[in-house]
Amino acid sequence: MSPMQALVLILLFAAGYLLLSRIDGRASQAERIGFAFPVGLSLATFLMFLADAVCLPLTRQLVIVIAVLLVVATLLFYLPRYRKPTMNLDFSWFNVLWLGCFLLLVYIAYSNFEKTLYFPVYDRDSLAGFDTLGFLAAREHTFHSLFIFSADYNPSIHGPGSYISYMPMLQLSYALVYLLGAETSKIIPALLWPSFLVGLYGLARRFFRTSLKTSKGGDTAAILVLVGTSFAIEMFAFTSLSGTNVPQAIAASAGMLYVLMWYRNRTVTASLVVGSLLLAISCFIRLEGFIFSFIAFCVVLVGVIIDRRSNTRAAWLAPLLPLLSVLPIVLFQIYTKVYDLTAESTIIAHFYWDGAKAGIIARYMCGLLMSAYYGFTFYVLFIALVVSLPSLIRGRGVMTYLAFVAAVLMYSVVLYQIDYKWDSIENVLNFSAKRFLFCFVPIVWVAALCQGNLARGLDWLERKCGLQP
Repeated sequence: MSPMQALVLILLFAAGYLLLSRIDGRASQAERIGFAFPVGLSLATFLMFLADAVCLPLTRQLVIVIAVLLVVATLLFYLPRYRKPTMNLDFSWFNVLWLGCFLLLVYIAYSNFEKTLYFPVYDRDSLAGFDTLGFLAAREHTFHSLFIFSADYNPSIHGPGSYISYMPMLQLSYALVYLLGAETSKIIPALLWPSFLVGLYGLARRFFRTSLKTSKGGDTAAILVLVGTSFAIEMFAFTSLSGTNVPQAIAASAGMLYVLMWYRNRTVTASLVVGSLLLAISCFIRLEGFIFSFIAFCVVLVGVIIDRRSNTRAAWLAPLLPLLSVLPIVLFQIYTKVYDLTAESTIIAHFYWDGAKAGIIARYMCGLLMSAYYGFTFYVLFIALVVSLPSLIRGRGVMTYLAFVAAVLMYSVVLYQIDYKWDSIENVLNFSAKRFLFCFVPIVWVAALCQGNLARGLDWLERKCGLQP
């Protein structure tokens, strides 16, 4: 990595860190550090997208200016609420189980980081679209006018399922590092996954404390969440590739968890703002990010309706935040129409009934949830539901599981409304749908281990095995 590449990536990290620190003063350092790079990268690529939309050339100088401006803007935004950070070290939660999980995570995360950087881009989707488009955008200094988008050169470019209509964040992030002289774009996926693990640790611990209404604990549950997520073997295998599924899962799962955390304590609006920001990043990576934005909107709307304190105009405006997270999709749709980057639609825009198709989707989705692709994820979910049944009957933690079920059902409906012109539905469900469920893996582990009776059991284990005399 050249000094210029390192400097720009550090500036993007700093911009993300400052923005998160300004929005949510209660966020832990793990959350700010972990989600700083994804947020900073998304801000930079969004500005690159806007620059390309107004026909500014994508150049190295533009990328450097964007990085510097982001840091300056977020610094000015952060300074009015600057508070000297306090270091309150408390290791009473430390135990052998946590240490063992930590060492295991360091080993597999470092090994995966090395593997990601060592192997060049070789997965078919990235070579056919994501990485190739980023490389070409850096060489031709444009995205909307790429030669490969010419129908004369590439007659099938406007066909169904074409990569011409894919949301552009990941392609532009690859263009960003290529513009800075990188030989490969693998530094992006290499940094995204460990960043997510750090952020998820802080988020899971905070979710734990919010659920149990305590100001301490949750470290053991949080690190077990990371272990469980890392052992979802299909998802973990894709972390070293250059596709969109894992980056979207990172943003969508974290965004939903922040929204669900807001639901538990509806006075902390900052969690909803951060959640909506991450959901917007999810929408900027893949179109189906709108599913999580819609579910988040429903969660917030229910929270406002049942809250007796929501008789203010500000409270009723809260559901607009998740709706605003679909803005990247709206802007990209306008962009594609203006520059003729449209592909033949595969969406069936009317309601219909096909029992055979519905049966196939239901059968395959149930099979995926029970498969070994995701390790023990969905088995642990079932155990958590059974163990926490008394609490769920009393209404505690129900919304987390309802949001999960609603999102899975909505995914199934989207699959049902697609006209599979480019492949059979069986092949899509066999080879593509399994990647759609990546978004649910972190949510399930947090829901299972950071609320209900399993969380109370882990809290007891943490206190009994700690270093307190």
